[in-house]
Amino acid sequence: MPKVKVRFVCQECGHESPRWMGQCTVCEAWNSMVEEVGSPTRARAVPSARPVRLGDVRAEEGERV
Repeated sequence: MPKVKVRFVCQECGHESPRWMGQCTVCEAWNSMVEEVGSPTRARAVPSARPVRLGDVRAEEGERV
């Protein structure tokens, strides 16, 4: 079953938080955080990758930063 994403949005400035806070950390407004329920989250699609033999991998030298 997909997990429902819940977030709290400040009604004064629009700042989003994963949990409720009494005071917005951005605009410092009190009791302005309102719960919003988003669409269920789904697992991200991982691009298909094929296994490669270790001997077939080329090591490329590059500039280190």
